[in-house]
Amino acid sequence: MFFSYKLRKWILSNYNSLNEFAKDLETSPQHLSRLLNGKRKPGYRILKKLYNLGCSIDWLLDDSIEGLDSNDGGRNNLKKVIKTLCILLFANELLSIITIPNFLPA
Repeated sequence: MFFSYKLRKWILSNYNSLNEFAKDLETSPQHLSRLLNGKRKPGYRILKKLYNLGCSIDWLLDDSIEGLDSNDGGRNNLKKVIKTLCILLFANELLSIITIPNFLPA
């Protein structure tokens, strides 16, 4: 949801132009435009290149609004992401062992 916004924010913080960034990302300006307009999702190749350019993938793919105004590129969000994943895994495990009765009439 926020991927395009965050990517644009990161590019503007680290590059002078979108064309310069597209060149470093080794992609066409047209493909970059599709990513920034939400018409394409990034694949592994693009994410790996973004990581190699110094962009935090955890921050970039985190759909929370937390960290949108952060100047660190979201690097401090990793602990929060891991904590949230642990909570979700625990909740999923808990739900798998609890039987919830059906209260709806047949």
